[in-house]
Amino acid sequence: MNQHAIQNLTLFDLLARSWRRPSAIADLRFSTDDSTVAFTCMDGTVAIAAVADQESPESRIRVSGDLGQTTIRPREKLPAPLIATAALGDGDIPLASYLRSSFLVGTAAGEAVHLTADGSVMETLVKIDGPIVAIDHSRQPAMTAVSNGQDVFLSRGHGDAVRLRHGAAPSTDALAFSPGGRRLAYGLEDGLSIWNVESDATLISVISFSARPVSIRWSGDGTWLA
Repeated sequence: MNQHAIQNLTLFDLLARSWRRPSAIADLRFSTDDSTVAFTCMDGTVAIAAVADQESPESRIRVSGDLGQTTIRPREKLPAPLIATAALGDGDIPLASYLRSSFLVGTAAGEAVHLTADGSVMETLVKIDGPIVAIDHSRQPAMTAVSNGQDVFLSRGHGDAVRLRHGAAPSTDALAFSPGGRRLAYGLEDGLSIWNVESDATLISVISFSARPVSIRWSGDGTWLA
């Protein structure tokens, strides 16, 4: 790296890592153990990166002996490239954290497949009719919820998927388990449905909104939804 390039480096260049993808990023998920992050792209692919930085800023800090001035030297190498999968669907595909460092991906074929941190597509956990447009997984007690846009299905372990509702308007493209997996919330055309899924799934509440939810997040203690 020449002197002119070094002088033009920004703080972002020194501290962060960035990659370019042939298609826009749609969503991202960190793995359960925070060792890996996966990005879904609008071309139906998934890109995976290790969270650990091979040239972390801490390893590049230097303190001059005479003035005590602290500097960060530029990277010597480009960041490790992303691991990219083949297209698993059309457009944005749903993604959830799974096990410790893996992910679940919903495909256009109606399969929730296990995607490892090295980009390998492994076993299918859930199979439904129609493309999967929303997915979430609760590590304990090992439940997976998926939606094909009209119906919501719940699978325990590697068991068959059980439909929670049927015949509604095709609008269920957002769903999320509460921390601990005791509750499941999913979007409706003009509201939100909340279920108790500890044993036999039972409806708790339906909340009306002025518009369709596009994303659902639980608070850390499972008492609030946003």
